[in-house]
Amino acid sequence: MKEILRPRAIDVATGDALEAMLCATQAAWSHRTTNPPDGIPPTADNLEGWIVDPRLLP
Repeated sequence: MKEILRPRAIDVATGDALEAMLCATQAAWSHRTTNPPDGIPPTADNLEGWIVDPRLLP
């Protein structure tokens, strides 16, 4: 699988393949995180989106 994804992530000039891989990685991390649930801080606005990233947690 890595042999297929890596060249595509590098060769596609729009960055769409690389962005998709990064989003999938963040979603997987978020799904496994329990503190805070789903990696979303309790202070996050419920009407706004949230980018899940371990570095954004307090």
